[in-house]
Amino acid sequence: MFVQDLRQAARAMAKHPGYLATALLTLALGIGFSTATFSVVNAVLLRPLPYASPHELLTLRERRLPQFPEFSVSPGHYLAWREHATVFQGIGAWQVQLRNLDTGSTELDRVRVDRVSANLFALLGVTPVAGRAFNEADDAVGAPAVVLISHGAWQRRFGGADVVGQIVRMDREPVTIVGVMPADFVFPSAETEMWRPFAMTAAERRSDGSHYLSAIARMKPGVTLEQARADLAAAFARLVQSRPDGNNTGWEILAFSMHEYSVRNVRLALWVLLGAVSFVLLIACVNVANLLLARGASRQKELAIRAAIGASRGRLIQQLLVEQLATALVSAMAGVLVAAWLLRALLALIPNALPRQADIQLDTHVLAFALGLALITPVIFGLFPALQASRPELRELLATGGRYGTSAPARRIRRGLVVAEIALAMILLVGAGLLIRSFANLADVSPGFAPDRAVVVGVNLPTDRYQAGEPRERFFGELLARLRALPQVSAVGFSQSIPMVNDFVSGYEVEGRPSPDGNNPTTNFYAVSPGYFEAMRIPLRSGRLIAEEDRRGSTRVVVINQTLAARSFPSVDPIGRRIKVSQGDSEWREIIGIVGDVKQYGLGERDSAQVYEAYPQHPYFAGFSIVVRTGVADATSVVPDLRSVVRSLDAEIPLARVRTLDDIVSSSIRPQRFSTTLIVLFSGAALLLAAIGVYGVMAYTVGSRTQEFAIRIAHGAGRGDILKLVLGGAASMAGLGVAAGLVAAWFLRQVIEKLLYGVSGEDWTTYVTVAVILTAVALAASALPALRATRVDPMVALRGD
Repeated sequence: MFVQDLRQAARAMAKHPGYLATALLTLALGIGFSTATFSVVNAVLLRPLPYASPHELLTLRERRLPQFPEFSVSPGHYLAWREHATVFQGIGAWQVQLRNLDTGSTELDRVRVDRVSANLFALLGVTPVAGRAFNEADDAVGAPAVVLISHGAWQRRFGGADVVGQIVRMDREPVTIVGVMPADFVFPSAETEMWRPFAMTAAERRSDGSHYLSAIARMKPGVTLEQARADLAAAFARLVQSRPDGNNTGWEILAFSMHEYSVRNVRLALWVLLGAVSFVLLIACVNVANLLLARGASRQKELAIRAAIGASRGRLIQQLLVEQLATALVSAMAGVLVAAWLLRALLALIPNALPRQADIQLDTHVLAFALGLALITPVIFGLFPALQASRPELRELLATGGRYGTSAPARRIRRGLVVAEIALAMILLVGAGLLIRSFANLADVSPGFAPDRAVVVGVNLPTDRYQAGEPRERFFGELLARLRALPQVSAVGFSQSIPMVNDFVSGYEVEGRPSPDGNNPTTNFYAVSPGYFEAMRIPLRSGRLIAEEDRRGSTRVVVINQTLAARSFPSVDPIGRRIKVSQGDSEWREIIGIVGDVKQYGLGERDSAQVYEAYPQHPYFAGFSIVVRTGVADATSVVPDLRSVVRSLDAEIPLARVRTLDDIVSSSIRPQRFSTTLIVLFSGAALLLAAIGVYGVMAYTVGSRTQEFAIRIAHGAGRGDILKLVLGGAASMAGLGVAAGLVAAWFLRQVIEKLLYGVSGEDWTTYVTVAVILTAVALAASALPALRATRVDPMVALRGD
């Protein structure tokens, strides 16, 4: 019976290719967009982390209010947790580091080699696919140097050959590869290529004040998050009691679910996107329901004859639902293709916009979701049209000569469905309009420097050959001189920290105004060379910039930004006053200049206090980011010359990560660009589907009211009267839908307000603009049916030809 119904469905659809194409396109768009969005939500939010018993894993952080609402972990605190906490299977930590790598087969390269505790991989429940993991002996000071390598580095740098036991040189020291990690293991970042044991020195183990570690913990089975937090707090209280100094007092431990912490910045945006695409799917389904109602009316004669020769109402409903199911299944297959294209295009257009992006794919869960939509859609949205169509009255049809008409209830239902989809489109378009305005505002924010025509490269000196002080100063001084001599270079300078890339946070004290509670305010700290401000184009507001005369042995000087000046010197001129920065030493520094604010943490973040010190007077860093401003549009064209200059000074020093300032700024708003791009696509699809819905209902209305229009024309109605009649009906539907959508969007505005920047959820400019656009689209979609109504020939229509 079912196979027979499928054959009948295929024949019926083949007779109406226009209906079939419209239904397939509509559902394919709805299912495709929904499937693509669900694949993102599934990979990022719903799928567990790829570790053993991931619900037991916690991310550990610290805070000290008000300066550090969330901060890295100090080695001393981490070791105290390991020693005193009781409800954990273990606590592990890591530190991001870069190393010069020489494999012997390729040129020297700068790679990310994170320091990790020996138990970290066991805590995650991950074992190498070749070789072994670290053990406690590897984590001891003086132990033979060993590393684990990522699967990607193994393939890329060693061609997948057997590397266990192979020796490579890292910062000129021999290191033995002891294992290769699995292909799907990414921790803590996709940029990490190798891991080496901590091997903490005695000084590190005693360090409570330097915060540079990240930490995780695995709870014992059955332990709750609240119990874990209480246990950590008790362990930390014992530490404070035993070492009650300024490095410990005031600090608190923060513990988060590892999965929740990893998606904290994108969770709301992804749920909003899933809600938005649900509106697209609803609009598509409403469109199909309207098509089914119209098609059911046109098939009344066929269904009436089948009923007259014995077909039961249940049998007619089954046949209609099978037709709808077949259409939905074909649409689902097309929708999967749409989803695959959409995902591939978005991830290529906006790479690294989301955590766990490598896991986003059309897997079995996503395909099951698409199949579920295909099965549910015809039942929910096709049942009512099937019930309506299964009540044909043969006597009425024969009395009208077989011509189908439209009852008042049926007309109201179809018009109500169009009003509903216009309202849904209105809600989605308002959200899209707000996000577009928000993103435009965000992209228009000045980062505080000029990102165009500038490239950033990392240069890190081996500390065994370049001691702090004169050796490092001599190298970087010669490097700057040679780079300035390049013809395409207009300015060059360096800093150990670059906005939106990395940061150093320090406390500071204003001379004569010590903090009463000992909690000094904090600032971003930069050790910079002469020329750095010119290369970044950070504007000088008053005083002077760091210059060549600011050397070792001369008066210690700093430049501050406007935010620090306003916070700490609200009523006096800071120039000539002194501050002490808790970075490196405790000497007083004289303020010589004030520069503009720089967006350290992203375009949408608040301005932070910033202090710049001359690098010769702060000789504690061996690695710097060189900023080179060029006179050409493609700043990366200067990189070969930069590499050549560095090699001429020291052939064993590679350039680290090369990026343009434009790329750095663009990366800071990648998640917002991803969300905005998706919702613009959704709103475009919603607008298209709403237009199709209005057109379909108006075309059907004109077709079913042909005789009425003929009579009106025969009685003297002009074309303008008919046009006004049809467009008036479309305008009334659009007006009701827009009004309902405006009210709903107003009440839903709080859902999206947390994602907005520089625009309110009550922005009436957006509401009015979207209302005008949607109304115009609805009227435009009604124009062709309206024109067709004005061309009705009364004689032909009244004869029923």
